Amino acid sequence: MSQENVELVRSLHEAWERGDYSSTDWADPELEWVVADGPEPCSGKGLIGLGQAWSAWLSAWEDLRVGVD
Repeated sequence: MSQENVELVRSLHEAWERGDYSSTDWADPELEWVVADGPEPCSGKGLIGLGQAWSAWLSAWEDLRVGVD
């Protein structure tokens, strides 16, 4: 993995550790995504659909934080 990619992933996880999931600068506007399992499996294309699905998923928690080892 390139150092540039490592730094990108590191910056995303730093934000996620603070509970900030708002950044989309890293994503291609036409990205395709899949939630393969869970209470509401779904898929889509584009940042708007991803944002809607991610917001719905995050609504299950009051203050979700992600930690990286």
